[in-house]
Amino acid sequence: YVFRIFARAPGTPAPTTTPLASATPTVTATVTALATATTTPTPTATATVTPAVTTTPTVLSTSTSTGAPTATATPVATITTTPPPGATATITPVPTTTTSPTITATPGTIVIATPTPTVPAPSPTATGGAGSCALPIVLPPDGGTFAGTTTGTGSVSGSCALSQPAPERVFSWTSPRTGVAVVDTCGGTTSYDTVLYIRNGTCGGNEAYCNDDASGCTTSEPSTVHGSTLTIAVTAGETYTIVVDGYSDRKGNFSLHLTPPF
Repeated sequence: YVFRIFARAPGTPAPTTTPLASATPTVTATVTALATATTTPTPTATATVTPAVTTTPTVLSTSTSTGAPTATATPVATITTTPPPGATATITPVPTTTTSPTITATPGTIVIATPTPTVPAPSPTATGGAGSCALPIVLPPDGGTFAGTTTGTGSVSGSCALSQPAPERVFSWTSPRTGVAVVDTCGGTTSYDTVLYIRNGTCGGNEAYCNDDASGCTTSEPSTVHGSTLTIAVTAGETYTIVVDGYSDRKGNFSLHLTPPF
């Protein structure tokens, strides 16, 4: 606001006051906002992941007794990848390879092999004559099981039971060791009431052992006692005559078991 003070002389009429117009200033503001934004883009990360490969070979091997087996393994690749968030994973798979490792079999190593059939040991074979006192059947030193049949009429008999006119079969055996041997006609093909006796040396020697019935010694009659068994003391190198006879007139098939000293 502007105030004007006027002084007038005495006797001078008062001047006319013209008030100044009141002005309302007008302010015009022009604002130009220049905003410059620089944006740096966030690059997209590219990750190259080399996968872990777990190889499980399948080994097929065939071993022989004269060479080391060769196995062919075909590994199977298992790929596990965990890319970071927002990353692009590029997976380069490892190609499947075929390897031929050589396996050397040593004692104690377990291998998958084609089994070799086990050939059973041959059964002991009795040799010699027809089974008479004049031509006894010779048994092997290590004994075994021998099947036979009695037919016709007999020429010798045992002291422990009536064994005439039953036929007999005569065997000759030389003990390989000194000790205790077991001779019996239990089970097997034995089909009749047997009498079993042993003589020292030849058929004309002294009778050393004789048995008719033995408890639990079965035959196919059927019977649980009509088989015969003997447990005898023998000397290495000594020969014994073993006679399988029958009670009274009994005859038929039999199995003779001989177990030598251990």
